[in-house]
Amino acid sequence: MAPHNTGLAGLIGRRQLLAGGAACAGALVLPGRALADCIAGNNGLLGPAGTWRVFQNAQPPADNAHDTASTYPTFPCTDAFSWRQDVNAGMNTSTWTGGNGWMYVWANRANKVAKVTAGNQFLQLKPNPIQNPTPIYNNLECRVEYTTVAKANAATRSLIRYWLGRADYAQPWIDAGGLASDFVFYSHLLDYPERYFTRVVTAQNVSYQVMTDIPWLPSTIVGGQGSFTRATMMSGNQARVPGIVLDYEVNDYRSNQVTTLFLNAVAADIHGAGAKLFLWTNPLNRTANTHGLDFVNLPAIVTKTCDLTSVQLWSGNTGENVAQSYQNQIAMIKGYACNGTVPYDRLVVVLDLKTTLADAQFVNNLLRGPAASNPQALCFWRNGLNQGGACGTTANNQIIAALEGTAALGIAPVAPTALPTGWSPLCRFP
Repeated sequence: MAPHNTGLAGLIGRRQLLAGGAACAGALVLPGRALADCIAGNNGLLGPAGTWRVFQNAQPPADNAHDTASTYPTFPCTDAFSWRQDVNAGMNTSTWTGGNGWMYVWANRANKVAKVTAGNQFLQLKPNPIQNPTPIYNNLECRVEYTTVAKANAATRSLIRYWLGRADYAQPWIDAGGLASDFVFYSHLLDYPERYFTRVVTAQNVSYQVMTDIPWLPSTIVGGQGSFTRATMMSGNQARVPGIVLDYEVNDYRSNQVTTLFLNAVAADIHGAGAKLFLWTNPLNRTANTHGLDFVNLPAIVTKTCDLTSVQLWSGNTGENVAQSYQNQIAMIKGYACNGTVPYDRLVVVLDLKTTLADAQFVNNLLRGPAASNPQALCFWRNGLNQGGACGTTANNQIIAALEGTAALGIAPVAPTALPTGWSPLCRFP
């Protein structure tokens, strides 16, 4: 391979080289198109053996057509999941066979809880989001609140069961004290927000229209019963619909026992339908107090309960760099004495695109390490940035550096973020 050039011209040349093949040449040879499609397709970006998995929080490509794939803004991608599953072509109509489409589910929280660290004073948490595009009423975003953890968990389980196609989807909600008649489809919330979102709640200085203790079910914008389920996604190609990405950011100070019971129940529902569970959450070493994930239950959750679990590297971490954050999270998965087995094939590194090039190089080093002791899957968290488009943007540079190394940017290689001298993980012994 030719030596790396410096500057933007070198980067464009690298992009063209990676695209390769006559089919891609038309999209990348012309200077204008090269700038518009800095990262086109998965070519050369999925590891030496082409086996790395790259998860994107985005719609999948609409189809396999070259024009669609070459201008898809969130390549590289092998697995797509999106809260906006009802927009544009959507998860329902995609005929793309180059990867998978997952269902994204927000794990509901109890919205008014006693904050143990503040003398049991009640804390008003943000209401739970509704499927996108969010219903709007009185110029405010509409959300749902649940008065107890039991009801929040039941609403989440019922939604997942419905998406899986289970006739008994209402049972968790009924067991929590609700009624089968309580359920409402997303499309109905869009059409008649004034019927449901009858209160205004202010949390963290933002006001929302809310409905209380009403479980909702996913649908398309204009559809109802059966319009958005596992059976309808990816044009009915169930082999391309592996399962659920569960965004677990509950923050309601639940115990690890409550979290364990909930995740075990959700996993049983999902696995019973032949699907998989990807637990996507905040940095694991920052979840113990608010999410109920800690040294006690994480080893079993990661190794037995969930098929995939995130290890998030966040630009907002304080007191530790990404190398420390990664190692601390691995230590938590190992358990109290930091001596348990880590199933690296079940881990997905989530890289915040607002981190540094040194952090991205650290991720590249991880991916290129032995599979037995390093994750081989990556997810990009845009954190407000835009992917795709011209070369040289922060997001594109981070993606290229994470998957190819910083030398691929046409600059002098950047050393990976390293652990401080003498650092060691905090291990909690029984």
